[in-house]
Amino acid sequence: MPALKAATTKPFNKEIITKGYGFYTPQDGSVCRIKVITDEKHILTDLNDDNEKEIIVGDVDEPIDRIIEDCIRTMKEEEVCRLKFEHPCLYPDVVIPTECIEEMRVDQTSPSGNENAKMECDKDSKDESSEIEVTSENPELVKSESATEVTPTNESQPDNTEDLPSNIVEIEFQLLLYTREPEIWEMSVTEKWRRATYHKQRGLELYSRGAYQYAFRRFGLTLKYVISLEHDIPSGQEEGMDIKGLKLSCYLNVAACQMRHHNYESVVINSSKSLQMQPDNAKALYRRGAAYVQLQEYEKAKEDLTLAQQLEPKNQAVTKQLQILKSRVQKLNQYYASAMKKYFQ
Repeated sequence: MPALKAATTKPFNKEIITKGYGFYTPQDGSVCRIKVITDEKHILTDLNDDNEKEIIVGDVDEPIDRIIEDCIRTMKEEEVCRLKFEHPCLYPDVVIPTECIEEMRVDQTSPSGNENAKMECDKDSKDESSEIEVTSENPELVKSESATEVTPTNESQPDNTEDLPSNIVEIEFQLLLYTREPEIWEMSVTEKWRRATYHKQRGLELYSRGAYQYAFRRFGLTLKYVISLEHDIPSGQEEGMDIKGLKLSCYLNVAACQMRHHNYESVVINSSKSLQMQPDNAKALYRRGAAYVQLQEYEKAKEDLTLAQQLEPKNQAVTKQLQILKSRVQKLNQYYASAMKKYFQ
């Protein structure tokens, strides 16, 4: 059995079967009820006896539900659509029972310590911009200008699903109803703070489970509300609300997620934002220093890690990174010494 891909949101092809009504579509916080009409591969779970399922937009952390959530954001009430997408965990000609699918598998044996744990994912999962190909075998589908929706050229022509690869999923469902949520500028300060702290807590839970990409998304949602709160409360402090502290922790957590995915340039950027707010933050110094080590910017790494060690002398992670840095610098010096010796011989 091949290794599972990392769970990521995939582009989808959407065909509108029956148009909905109204001017609005669901947004963050909307409680949506959908009715599943067809699901031949039985990929959807938690359906009730009427084949209905509830999804809260912006509060989904499962790979399949995330794709459906993205589709729901484009739908109007009572709209019926047919959705095609690449299953995040299935390969062509390989069928994995739903109960056996793991959301992700994490390798905890990275040489750079706990901050650099690697996620096991298939090489093909790096291409997140792939789309379901529309070929002559599917003449009823025509790409729209957005390249994410399709419109039927002949509604009476039956859809041919026999030639679909086994990793392409097709479901048909209806958006029965959803709650109308306020725009962010319409929310009260209390509601923004509630949502910000909720998403942060969910992000921490997901991070502890190893679901780093979903944790990253939650921390991003937290920052969205925090930035809006800064406009409402320029001082950054309100009774029971430490807005600046929440923003600082978000930048630190985003940097931690980026470190897990080896996006070292982004780690430097977000750690630097944390240090602008709190120059003596040991976590930010450590993460930026560790990222500099991977980017081979050894002088900057030494400066950050040395300061982090001064702030937290007993921090073993910092000590280990300094040892890694020392080893790499020694090897680099040996290489240059050997090269110069050969040059002058």
